[in-house]
Amino acid sequence: MRPARLAPLCLLGALVAGCGGASAQDLGSRTSSQGGAGGGSGSSGQAGASGEAGAGGGAGVGGAGAAGVAGSGGPGGAGGEAGGAGEGGAPGGGAGQAGAGTSGQAGEAGQGGAGGAVACGLLQPAGPPVEIVPGENQALRFPRVASVDAATVALGAGIELAGSPGSTVPIGWALAQPWASWPIVAPPLGQITFGGGSAFELAGGEGQLWLLSATGAEVGGAGLTLLPLLGQGPAPDLLVVDTLSTRPLFLTMAGSSLLSAGQEGEVIRGFHTQGEKTLALEPTLSCGQPPRASAIPMPGGGELWLGVSKASPGSCGPGEALSNRLVLWRREGSKLVVVHEREPETSLEFAALLPRSDGAWLLTQQGDSLTAGPLVAERLDAAGIPTGKTFELLGSGQLFTRPSVAAVGDRVAVLWVDMLGQVDKLLLKVADEAASTPPLLISNDFSTEQRLVGSPDGSQVLLAWDGIGPSSPLRLLRVDCAPDAL
Repeated sequence: MRPARLAPLCLLGALVAGCGGASAQDLGSRTSSQGGAGGGSGSSGQAGASGEAGAGGGAGVGGAGAAGVAGSGGPGGAGGEAGGAGEGGAPGGGAGQAGAGTSGQAGEAGQGGAGGAVACGLLQPAGPPVEIVPGENQALRFPRVASVDAATVALGAGIELAGSPGSTVPIGWALAQPWASWPIVAPPLGQITFGGGSAFELAGGEGQLWLLSATGAEVGGAGLTLLPLLGQGPAPDLLVVDTLSTRPLFLTMAGSSLLSAGQEGEVIRGFHTQGEKTLALEPTLSCGQPPRASAIPMPGGGELWLGVSKASPGSCGPGEALSNRLVLWRREGSKLVVVHEREPETSLEFAALLPRSDGAWLLTQQGDSLTAGPLVAERLDAAGIPTGKTFELLGSGQLFTRPSVAAVGDRVAVLWVDMLGQVDKLLLKVADEAASTPPLLISNDFSTEQRLVGSPDGSQVLLAWDGIGPSSPLRLLRVDCAPDAL
């Protein structure tokens, strides 16, 4: 069943002030008396001073500079000497009057200063959480968020029948505009009636929105499928990506292409879709549990793919991983070409890629769920090569699980479950190599998964999580960056 299409929303542009002012010339004058020969002309007045250029706008969004001060008038020209007496005539004319200098023009407004990075020393909730309440005997689980354009975010959730978690789970989705103001009015969820609500992904950009789901027998055993939800015009209801995968792992938009991965048993396969054509990529991304794979577009063009394999003899078939392995690839057609690989000492509990303006972040956590090490962020250059610059997002002294990550400008936001105290806590922080915010407590009531997405300007984060109980709503909260001193 095809959902109704919604028109993409408009964007606002910014104005830029003009350039600096120029000086004006003054001209002095005098007149002579009648009679004998008149005095010589007075010298011209000095030019009016140029108006000062307007001051530039401050950091952040550049504002227009103030107008320049008007130049003062030049002094008058000196009077000419009195004319000498004519022969036998009347005395000569008197001294000429001083010429008045004209006033200089005001300087034009200075151009606004270039926008700087938004300071993020502290995190502040923009207001109370917003709840999307399910229908009777329903619960909203497995939240998903994705940017559609600069103003709009797509929200998704599985609509679970209370008391029957193993039944077919439809998918609900809606659009919201959280960046302009908060709180927002809770949008109603449109429902996609086929199942997949316990295992699906959303991806958007440039006014488009796509859904990746493993629909299985509910649509004739199609397997991993793509459904266009927004901004596509005429398109098939379903694009079959893979008939073998039983669970989607990620979905990412890269220009006009879609990057995705699906899981069959312990094998993870990558796929590149453009239009109605899908390429199954070789080699497979990873093998072994837990499944870890990711892909992002790169700033200079092309894509970067990540796969993590765990040593698991006998479970992955030919070419199985006999050691722990992390590989970064660039795609060339249907082939994945290695740009970096390593063999971690222990298996990786977590691994993901995030975009940044000059390359990417590689996030990894070694260990397993009982002996996990720190969550480390590593800088990659525009070619996907590690630069050697790393920092710890979460330290090894913290007992945590289930981190969710997102790019917030060139920073990294991480939302995780802290398990150190008597009560588990859902916490958020934003960090880069230079600084980190203190952790912000989000909730003590959470259940299956948490997701987050950053605003286009890197100053805000939207969080989505579900709660405990048979009628759990979908909860949303916008968190804003603020300087250290308030």
